[in-house]
Amino acid sequence: MISDRMAEILRRLQTNDWSDAVADAAEPLGVDGISVSAGSGTGVTEILWSSGGISDGFEDLQATLGQGPGPDSLAAGTAVRVPDLTRVLEDRWPALVTEASVLSVGAVFEGPRVFRTGF
Repeated sequence: MISDRMAEILRRLQTNDWSDAVADAAEPLGVDGISVSAGSGTGVTEILWSSGGISDGFEDLQATLGQGPGPDSLAAGTAVRVPDLTRVLEDRWPALVTEASVLSVGAVFEGPRVFRTGF
């Protein structure tokens, strides 16, 4: 069952008021940080909103290295869930796994939201 507070956050994510909704989501979701990025088909991403700290660092790391769950999610158009980053095989994201340990990133959940236009 979803809490009233989480239902309100999900409702606000569907409006132009999404940045405040994301800011309010960290506590009920039980996470230390949240970020929202936009990416293009060329792999270029930009952070639209972040709770700061570890979220900024991890997003910057993925953008700099060009590897990680964010780029994979964008490329495949599917969610990428990594419940324990320490258990990811180094050959999946060789540079990211090493660098992310410095940031103390434990888990990452990336999900694309793709908007398509055209006929």
